[in-house]
Amino acid sequence: SPIEVSQASDTEVRVTFLQRNDSAVTYDPRLTTDLEQPFTNWTIFTPSTSSDQTSLPRSNYTRVEVLLDAASYDRTFVKVNAAEVQ
Repeated sequence: SPIEVSQASDTEVRVTFLQRNDSAVTYDPRLTTDLEQPFTNWTIFTPSTSSDQTSLPRSNYTRVEVLLDAASYDRTFVKVNAAEVQ
């Protein structure tokens, strides 16, 4: 699912995305301010469950989010690698 970015407050940015609730998929969420760095060097972040669980595509999905300090994360790039477990 696409990542959604919104303003959470005057000082925070909210990054939201969907995760499946099963062990068939692994997620690797990371962020960086330097796109020249390889993905493995990006900073790992741990999302929390969003309070907004409306309009999910199916019951086996959860909306998760991370709040970032807007001043510290100017020009921050977020990427979430999702992979099916074989």
